[in-house]
Amino acid sequence: MRTFIYMIGFGWGGLWVFDLMYHPYFVNGYHLNRMTSIWIYAIAGLVYAIMENKIWRRGQIQNEQKAT
Repeated sequence: MRTFIYMIGFGWGGLWVFDLMYHPYFVNGYHLNRMTSIWIYAIAGLVYAIMENKIWRRGQIQNEQKAT
């Protein structure tokens, strides 16, 4: 569930960054697409969620090993 939240949040952030950084003249001149920004940031959110999950699980395993 957290993965989807990160993907949606990062995708929304990509849209915000795109609108903030690029002037419409620049977007039209270079044929930029908002969806590309959304997808790139959503994939970054997916990678972030996967890495966070791995680090969290590794910490749990280490804590279980210390307890025994």
